[in-house]
Parts: sequence; structure tokens; C-alpha cells
Amino acid sequence: MGVIDGRTWLEHLSPAECWSLLASTPVGRIGVLNDSAPEIYPVNHTVDRDTIVFRTDPGSKLSGLLRSPAVCYQVDGIDPADATGWSVLVKGRAAELHNPDDLRRVAKLPLHYWTLGDKAHWIRIIPDQVTGRRIWSRTTPDASGAGGDAEDRDAEGRDERPAPNEDVPHDPPQMDGDPTASDRLPPRPVTPVAGETRACAD
Repeated sequence: MGVIDGRTWLEHLSPAECWSLLASTPVGRIGVLNDSAPEIYPVNHTVDRDTIVFRTDPGSKLSGLLRSPAVCYQVDGIDPADATGWSVLVKGRAAELHNPDDLRRVAKLPLHYWTLGDKAHWIRIIPDQVTGRRIWSRTTPDASGAGGDAEDRDAEGRDERPAPNEDVPHDPPQMDGDPTASDRLPPRPVTPVAGETRACAD
């Protein structure tokens, strides 16, 4: 596991883990420019030698990436119940495959698309940059070493740190035999001297 940022609880994924997640996720989202406006489309993809391959039919997605081949591609996985998840982002250039050898090769790849259609156009994304992040829950046991919170808990796992608005006691604890202990003898009464007056608070 990579280093977790203690401020954000985000782990930066290695390139190898990014490609593993890309290969194991059947659906991603491609971002293209269409008439100078960004658009995002979900597609089924597969990984081929550190590139991303998918099939598509004629339409705005295909025309957009052919006119503006600079694209981004994103896959992710989230768990709303635990507020955890991961995301991989690929930035690169898309190109349609035309070479017969390339087409025969990619046709053998395990690409399964969910929508109907011929999907006659094969697109390959050649990455320029691949990055990934994973967000951990603060209660995740594996992430406990990142924040150093273990030393702030007692033997039963209770957090001993004061709450943000809780006053931290400054007086030292009283020990048995301490002359300042609460069970010390009360002070002896002072007998006033004859003719002496004392001021008393109302």
C-alpha cells in the first residue's frame, strides 16, 4: 500500500495498480470535445499492452474524438456505505484502428460490450499520463498507521484525545501522600489580636 496523506486520507496509486484496476473494470467513461464542448460517454473497454481499446458506432462520440483526439478516460469504484473508493484517470490520444493486422489482433481480445449495435469502429487510447487515487475511511484498520492515532487510544480502543471544544486540564494529578491532596487538613483558625479589626466581604 502506498503512502496515505494524513490530511486528506488519499492514497496515490502506483502505475501497476492503476493498470490492474483498468483491466479488472469493464466500464469506463471517455471525455471528448464535441464542437468545443466537453462530453462524457460510458463505454466498455479492455486493456491491450498498456493501451485502452473500445468499440463504438458512428455518432457524436466518434466524430468528436476523430476531430479532437486528445481525450481522457476514467474508471472508478466506490462504496457509499463506508465513504471509500478509488479512481484511475488516463490522459492521452485516441485513434481509430485501420490496419488489418491490428484489427485481427484486437478482435481476439476479451471485450464484452453491453449495448446493441455493430460497434464496427475500434478505438485505441494511447496514454500520456496514468494516475490513480484511493480514499480510505478513517476507521479502516490498514490506514491506522498513516495518522499515528494509535498512541492516542487507551487499551480498550477509546480515543483519549479531548474533543475540539473540550478544555484540557492543566492541573497535575494528585497522588497519595501529596501535601496538596484534597484530603489534607483544613487550615487552623486564626485568633484575632485584641484591638485588631478585619475586613469581611459581604
